[in-house]
Amino acid sequence: MTQNLSLPAAIIFDMDGVLVDSNPFHLRKWIDLFQAHGIPYDEEQLPKIILGPPNDVIFRRYLGEDLTREQLADLGEELEANFRR
Repeated sequence: MTQNLSLPAAIIFDMDGVLVDSNPFHLRKWIDLFQAHGIPYDEEQLPKIILGPPNDVIFRRYLGEDLTREQLADLGEELEANFRR
């Protein structure tokens, strides 16, 4: 029994930096958020801190460990709105 399936000739997985480098956009979204909230940051160290870890880890690093789930969600939504903008 032979099936005639139409399979793609190739699949491209973009591991960030291969086809598109989105790091400058991720950096910009964090800078916009920090500036909007008056959160101090070291411009030189920022890429090392924000590129990689999950957002909640970064929020807690800058704003403290006692953030509620709701605060984290609100900040996350604002951060992603910055990214989409």
